[in-house]
Amino acid sequence: MIARNFPMKLSLLFFAVSCWMVPVRPCHALTRYVTPGGSSGGQGTTLQQPWSLTKAFSSALPGDLVLVQPGIYPGKYEITASGTPPNAGTGAPAVPITYRADAAAGPVVIDGTSVGGANDGLIFIRANNAKPRASDLVIEGFEIRNFLNMNDASGIRILCQGNGSVARIAVRRCYIHDIRGQNAMGITVYGMSSNNAITGITLEGCEVANCDPSPSEAVVLNGNVDGFTVKDCVIRDCNNIGLDMIGGEPGFPVAPAAGKVARNGLVQGCLVSNIINAVNISGAGIYVDGGRLITIEHCRVENSDFGIEVGSENSGVTTDGVVVRNNILRNNRFNALVVGGEGAGNGRVDGCRFYHNLLYRNGTQDVFASEIFLQYGTGNHFENNIVYPIADELPSFFFVAEGNAGTSFRNNLWFTEGGNANTDGDFAWQEGVCCGSYADFRNVTGQDAGGTYANPSFLNETTGDYHLDASSPARDAGLANADQASGLLVDLDGLPRVQGSAPDIGPDEVWPVDAWWRTHFPAVTLTAAQLLVDADLDGAPNLLEYAAGSLPESNASLPGFGPLTVPGSRGFVFQKATAAVDVDLSLFTSGNLSVWTLSDLSPLPGPISGSRQAQTWTLPPPAAPKISLHLEAKLKP
Repeated sequence: MIARNFPMKLSLLFFAVSCWMVPVRPCHALTRYVTPGGSSGGQGTTLQQPWSLTKAFSSALPGDLVLVQPGIYPGKYEITASGTPPNAGTGAPAVPITYRADAAAGPVVIDGTSVGGANDGLIFIRANNAKPRASDLVIEGFEIRNFLNMNDASGIRILCQGNGSVARIAVRRCYIHDIRGQNAMGITVYGMSSNNAITGITLEGCEVANCDPSPSEAVVLNGNVDGFTVKDCVIRDCNNIGLDMIGGEPGFPVAPAAGKVARNGLVQGCLVSNIINAVNISGAGIYVDGGRLITIEHCRVENSDFGIEVGSENSGVTTDGVVVRNNILRNNRFNALVVGGEGAGNGRVDGCRFYHNLLYRNGTQDVFASEIFLQYGTGNHFENNIVYPIADELPSFFFVAEGNAGTSFRNNLWFTEGGNANTDGDFAWQEGVCCGSYADFRNVTGQDAGGTYANPSFLNETTGDYHLDASSPARDAGLANADQASGLLVDLDGLPRVQGSAPDIGPDEVWPVDAWWRTHFPAVTLTAAQLLVDADLDGAPNLLEYAAGSLPESNASLPGFGPLTVPGSRGFVFQKATAAVDVDLSLFTSGNLSVWTLSDLSPLPGPISGSRQAQTWTLPPPAAPKISLHLEAKLKP
């Protein structure tokens, strides 16, 4: 077991947030049941007298938990029920309705094979003049499939028009696939009201696959949408843009000049792959087209036409305030990053930041495609990125086209196999202006102060492990920024920066403990940050539960670990279920995570509380300000 200062802070923070986020169901709230053969009568409060899905979508009340039983539900559905909004006057929180697929015994499938339609969705949520509010809804765990031969349709469609109001809609862990035809999309959020923005949209843990969104997008937030989160989603195998956040598109009756565009959003932890438009070559994995104030972080985009594009296709629309950080863009067919307005008569991209990203071996279908392509923008900044193109006769690092001004590069690391900083690489700074090597680029332009041309030394890039080796030249070579000062910035494992004299370049931050836990837990798939979290709140971080052979997501009969709470004492308490297999415990200590010493301390048995017994180690005064602890468990003979 590892003891450090920050894991306890992370665990306590997670606990506090979890408690705050748990909704309080009003005393009149009910659990209702839905089955494929349910009816429109009764209360739906037992499995013996269940509701139909149509009845549940129209009649559930605020606070209700609707458990939809496994089976196939043919057709398309509109959710007309709404939860209760928060009351600013009394401070009362929102009371949502939760529609949850009770999928323990099998999938819960909404299947559109037998239905058609246009401007439609298999699940439709809307507000307009006739139905003024759609709010406070949670949709969890459904499989939504087979909306076939469509033209402008979605698996889930959320729409606000006229004087309608749409707010606080969460879609979690839904699998949406095989929406086929043209403009056949997975999830669409359309803010078409000039009066009221759609707010509080959450798309979390969803998968959208095998759809035909071309010429539109697989997942889109378009128009007057203010405040959204797209987190831990998978978008794959679609024939145009994966995820798009749009402002100023023709046909939307909102004024982008007044800021009524997709804005104030977070895209985090998403995996986007195989987004390919073989006709128009327009399949960006993630695209901001006219959106504002959006952060894209900890995402991976691969095997698509483009990685991430921050642009503006529509006249008079400026994309600004976009932050792209800690992403991995690899093996895409053309450019990794495309930044700028589409043309002289279209919009612009101003004041956006791109840092701590890895751009790795893109241009697989066009070796002349640069990792970074810039046009029609002002004041965009690139810092602390690793740029690693495919090796060929002239590896293309970036290309700056017309209409670009005020771009800056600082503290980036550039490399290609067999490359040389003095002779190799295309750094096309401006049309007709250099450069055929990194050295020329720096000398002629004065750009990329603090940067370097060197092998980043990944742990195992052939298997996609882009953690840095301890000897990497990217270590402590980055530029500090305001995010680090405010504690907002973490690396690809969710661990805080900075661990040395400066942040590391690229998405990874080397921690002294990294090599230790990767050596001792090679089969663990959780990230370092996840290993340190006590997600099930049983007192045992995930790392300890893995070490004990337990399941981290289950809090039944698990060991517990925590510090002593006696003032002036230094030590820890280990708890295990009294019914668990008996083991011998040995304590090892280290001041440097390299040399471990077996402690001669023996635990003091504590009282049995319920089904647990505590054992306590009290440590002597420390010889060093920090000490790491390793608790080894062996079966007794």
